[in-house]
Amino acid sequence: MRNNIDFNKISNLDELFEKWKQEHSEENDYQKTTVEKIEKNSFVADGYIYENQYRNSKTKILFVLKEANIADYLNKQNNADERNQYGFYRSYIEENNGLNNPKQQEKMARMAYCILNSSESQMNLSHSQIANSLGCCSFMNINKRGGANSTNNKVMNAYIEKYKCYIDKEIELLNPDVIIYVGKTMYKYSKSDRPTQIQMWHTAYPMPKQERFPDDLRYSSDQNVDLYIRHFAELL
Repeated sequence: MRNNIDFNKISNLDELFEKWKQEHSEENDYQKTTVEKIEKNSFVADGYIYENQYRNSKTKILFVLKEANIADYLNKQNNADERNQYGFYRSYIEENNGLNNPKQQEKMARMAYCILNSSESQMNLSHSQIANSLGCCSFMNINKRGGANSTNNKVMNAYIEKYKCYIDKEIELLNPDVIIYVGKTMYKYSKSDRPTQIQMWHTAYPMPKQERFPDDLRYSSDQNVDLYIRHFAELL
């Protein structure tokens, strides 16, 4: 089917996702690109957290992640081809609702704040000041079918090989100034030299052997978050 697609004519994410979903549904041997339990037609939409804020941001930041954890929550979800993760980020921004133990949303928000404002101390900032920085960003999962709690690298590599044209096109449409890879995605955007590309720890990385600063917190009262953002500020 892909041979019939002119990616140059695709002008927005909705068009791209419809073709991506169709290829999911028609894929032969889809088990090679999908972990056990996840349906053939599963599709987890992503992109803009808030489109207008992203388009108007002085620096467009894209977070690239491996995949959404779908396998552990199948019984809570309907319409496999209509899944998305927008609420995961919006609930943190609007309600200060951190939904996961690694504090992924907070760490991503603080990384965005470092780029959009300053890498100096964030200790006296309100939640809204930090969270609004995340609202100016976009995000994408490489594997649109979703995965499990830990990544099956063989499946991930097979998915990237099959769907790289779609992955590249999504980044082209989002047109970021900065790409932040959260964890080792096994993928890197190579179609343009323009975006600044930063490889960052996974948000759940325990950071062994890293020096702790319990008496000198700069970014967060949570020492794990503080250490994570210290490392990111050093990369900047």
